[in-house]
Amino acid sequence: MVSDINDKELLDDNVFDMFEPTLNLEIQGRDVLKAIGLEGIRRVIVMRFMEYALRLTQRMIADLDSHPTNEYKYWFLGTGEGLSLNRSDDHVEINLDLDPRTGPLMGREQIKGSKVLGRVSVKDWVHRLVVLSKQLTDRISAVNPSFKHYLASLEKRRVALETWLK
Repeated sequence: MVSDINDKELLDDNVFDMFEPTLNLEIQGRDVLKAIGLEGIRRVIVMRFMEYALRLTQRMIADLDSHPTNEYKYWFLGTGEGLSLNRSDDHVEINLDLDPRTGPLMGREQIKGSKVLGRVSVKDWVHRLVVLSKQLTDRISAVNPSFKHYLASLEKRRVALETWLK
């Protein structure tokens, strides 16, 4: 889920580096970040995150047959927060990791190390990223239609993941 959207950021020619909404994560209908005392991951450079997340998720899918277990790190660019996904077969355990070396923690120093947020299927994880990517590109395209052609590579990766889901 995306919140705290500033449409002025979407009008900027440098939207990939300027768009910084808040991201939330629901698992089984529960806001798992709120459950550990966080009001989302704030000021994520979300389009750069999406580029990386879509590529990493494609790698996760490619690994399914050859590597029964693996770990994938999804860092929220512009913050000191990230998700560590520990995959075992077709499920992932999602952990929140904090690292002040990767960005500001914005008052979250009280959370030490890694916090388990929950467990979902790989298909559910892929579906969530596909939905988030579509929401973001649709919003940017609606507010800043001249930027639509810059979104083509994200759309190509999103469609590939969408096709895998079918």
